[in-house]
Amino acid sequence: MKKNKLLEDQVAAYKGKYSAALEAMYDSQRNNFLQSIGEAPKDTMPTILREFLDRATDNESHETADYGWLEPDGTFHEVEWGEHTKWADDYMREHMTDDEWLESEFYNSGDYLTQRGWVLLHNPAQGIAIPTKDPTKRYTKAQQDFLYGYYIDRNQSDRANEIMEE
Repeated sequence: MKKNKLLEDQVAAYKGKYSAALEAMYDSQRNNFLQSIGEAPKDTMPTILREFLDRATDNESHETADYGWLEPDGTFHEVEWGEHTKWADDYMREHMTDDEWLESEFYNSGDYLTQRGWVLLHNPAQGIAIPTKDPTKRYTKAQQDFLYGYYIDRNQSDRANEIMEE
């Protein structure tokens, strides 16, 4: 009985490690690995295509637009897809003096905003938005609350929970 219990515990531990390893892989890596061991991948559609289709077939109305800039205080600025750099340029020119603009050292206006705690909600493939922030900064509570609601509203509870755990 003790031997069976020990074996069951070992199997459970290996299953946990196996699941964790699969979760850590990119979709293409996971699919290749599963095929190499004779298992059928669960979803062979690339993430980028799946997200585009999820957004394209979403007929629900949402409280907020899909893309834009999120201030540290939680204020969301709707921006059309592909216009986030122009919007950031316009915002900075409106809110900075000419001297501040000329003295600023930044690669682009988006970098300037993210360095000040802003979050960009965008997706190059026009899928569900991906939050992009300065990696050295944490989300503010207001940003976490906004993003949680944003993803819950789009039936993305896993993403919503990840935001709250960060």
